[in-house]
Amino acid sequence: MKNCVQRRCVLSWALYDWARAAYGALAVGGLFTVYYGALADKLSPQESQFFFGVASTLPAIVFALLAPVIGAIADRAGRRKRFLLVSSFVGALTLAGLGLVTAGQWLPALILYALASFAFSSANMFYDSMLLDVTDERNVDMVSALGLFA
Repeated sequence: MKNCVQRRCVLSWALYDWARAAYGALAVGGLFTVYYGALADKLSPQESQFFFGVASTLPAIVFALLAPVIGAIADRAGRRKRFLLVSSFVGALTLAGLGLVTAGQWLPALILYALASFAFSSANMFYDSMLLDVTDERNVDMVSALGLFA
């Protein structure tokens, strides 16, 4: 791989890694929980927590079951980059859809959140699987850590 192309791939890798860390910290860890709390204010705290737990757990279980199949299909077809693009786009689109949710619509918000979580997990799987496409084995650790500093 030529140096300029390799540098561009490494920069892309680092920027994506930085963006996915921001998604995890903001969308999952902070903002959505506050937003959902405002949407679900008519539910009891127990109901609210239960439905949020289901919306958080269900995508993880479905992903755990489907990841080997989806990953094998992407590897076999040689389309990991395309799968990464599609899953990233679906995740961004479903999160953007949260802007259309109005007061009291906690169920559509949780559905969008669950879809975004599944898409995020899928995108991470494809992203992680492409590390050796971006760099050689000698530089894997350095390139993998670059997202922290981008």
